[in-house]
Amino acid sequence: MFVTTFGFCWGVERAVAMAYETRRHYPTERIWITNEIIHNPLVNSHLKEMQIEFLPFRSDGSKDFDCVADADVVILPAFGASVDEMSSLTARGCEVVDT
Repeated sequence: MFVTTFGFCWGVERAVAMAYETRRHYPTERIWITNEIIHNPLVNSHLKEMQIEFLPFRSDGSKDFDCVADADVVILPAFGASVDEMSSLTARGCEVVDT
């Protein structure tokens, strides 16, 4: 397991730990994350190694939720999500983890 706390504030440390725990809690489900939890290449690389996929963006800069299926898990970084994004995720019936 990749663990580092150097330079992380408590909120970021908690959000990263929740993302790692999400993979342990959902070992076989497809997991998406809507944006970087922290602008740290090592953490983001480790999330990718854990098969947590970053949501793609459309050409207009909006997040593309079309790839998210009903049984998928979606991690929301501490930055949150818009009302439209939450409505889209709720309508899909996927599991949401709000860090």
